[in-house]
Amino acid sequence: MPETQDVVIGDIDVLVIGGGAAGVFAALRAKQSGADKVIQVDKARVGKSGASCFAAGVMHVMFPDNDSLEDRVRRAVRASGYLAQQELIEDHFRQSWPITLEMESHGVAFIKAPGGEIQRQAGRGSHPVIMFGGPELMDAMSKAALKMGVIQANRVMVTDLLTHEGQVIGAVGFHTRTGQFYVFKARSTVLATGSTRFKGSVMEGDRTGDGFTAAFRAGATLMGAEAHEGLTNAMVVRYPIGPGMNMYVGEGARFINAKGERFMERYNPTLKERSGLRFIAYGFSMEVKRGNAPIYCDMTHFTAESVRKLKAVLPLAMRMYERVGIVVGDRFVKPIEWALIPDKGRCGLAVNRSFATSLPGLYAGQRSGGGRSGV
Repeated sequence: MPETQDVVIGDIDVLVIGGGAAGVFAALRAKQSGADKVIQVDKARVGKSGASCFAAGVMHVMFPDNDSLEDRVRRAVRASGYLAQQELIEDHFRQSWPITLEMESHGVAFIKAPGGEIQRQAGRGSHPVIMFGGPELMDAMSKAALKMGVIQANRVMVTDLLTHEGQVIGAVGFHTRTGQFYVFKARSTVLATGSTRFKGSVMEGDRTGDGFTAAFRAGATLMGAEAHEGLTNAMVVRYPIGPGMNMYVGEGARFINAKGERFMERYNPTLKERSGLRFIAYGFSMEVKRGNAPIYCDMTHFTAESVRKLKAVLPLAMRMYERVGIVVGDRFVKPIEWALIPDKGRCGLAVNRSFATSLPGLYAGQRSGGGRSGV
């Protein structure tokens, strides 16, 4: 191959690494706060890769006129085994409604009730969620960032951070197609590259931990490896389809065993399939132990209206169901085998309430920060 010339980009006010929701918001906030040159880097395309693009179509938002902040924080902290940065979870809930309205102003289309207000849908757990059109959320937010003047450097894989006298001053990487070497020189750097995850067969952005690993090599302090996010999760097996459980159980999906029995009421009579993951993990495990495997998610009783709602909120998953013959027209024609899967690890960078790391000049957004700092 012919030699390619290195690309050096200097005088950056804020460098954002990662193309998901946390990264886009970091870039937007930098511009709104007066930063002139803001560059967002992604190893694929901003808004088209990572976990945010493959989100389950729902968000946990605290409605200030309907919900109790104290109750929401208490439940979220309890769900993480109390190994959490509680003040950051509180900040999340306080800001969730204003941020929702801001996202809507940028063109994010939330599902609306007949009266025109954002609709709340039953999901997993005691509190309802709000719904949006799957990958369309990131399309809208990516376009909003471009409109505000954020520069997007796509298909550049950042490998390491640049430091000088203990301070982060940028990053280096390479173009995944041309092989060109990139050098970014920045006054502030934000990592929004996600956490870690066992690579299974589910459709979700792989989380390699490469971002905070680069920060660790540069000398940043890590935390949260003992704080696994949830006991486990449950998703479709045999097909690489998922996630979406919140929407499924909110619409009335039933978990049944090999005998056709609906069993979650044995383990949580109140919420049943809408139980938290620890109850679902316990229920699945006990049914297997009793010889009642495999486990299925049964949505064959869904109305055509419910299926059409799923197609709007979870378009990628629903297209895959159609391709393998599980969904025909506006009906689920057979139950889907489900199983427990390892959930996300939570090791990440130690951050304070402003998401500053132990390295001057370096910040970590959402899942790149350790210690269960979000919802």
